[in-house]
Amino acid sequence: TVTGFNEVPSLTDAKIFIVSKINGINTERGKKDIESLMQVYFDERANKFSDATKKEYRTMLRHLLDYNPNVQFSEFNFAWGEKWMRWLSEKGTKTPKDKKVKNIQSVTINKLLSSLKTFCRWAIKNKHTSSIGSEDIEMIKIVSQRIITLTQDELNLYANFDFSSKEHLGEQRDLFCFVSY
Repeated sequence: TVTGFNEVPSLTDAKIFIVSKINGINTERGKKDIESLMQVYFDERANKFSDATKKEYRTMLRHLLDYNPNVQFSEFNFAWGEKWMRWLSEKGTKTPKDKKVKNIQSVTINKLLSSLKTFCRWAIKNKHTSSIGSEDIEMIKIVSQRIITLTQDELNLYANFDFSSKEHLGEQRDLFCFVSY
């Protein structure tokens, strides 16, 4: 072992010293699963995160664990990101209001990816992992969509449609037409 400042350690002693320090650091890496680390992440940022931000991260974690309950930082790379995005786009989620299955849209997938990448950067910075493959994950390229508008005739047809059997639809029609005019 390296003892004093005035001694020059032998090559063997220096190697033993360096390896013991590296092994000491690496024994902590990989001990916590991603779910536990997410809680540490929340605890460190308790004053910085809004409830909405925490919800985004919890949603990301839920989808991540649905995809693979034993997911590890070492798995994150470009190919993994592509598979997870495809899985997310094919996975339906139930809306709380009407319980209908709704596809996860590209914008939402990009939010999930952004949250994952931010979490991974924090884990790397705080030495919870040494895996940097998450930086290779790419976001979905969102293509701008053409806005489709109603013609005046279509709007008039809708405005005059009879919703007498369902009064609430008539109220919604009136509000929509008011905003449109």
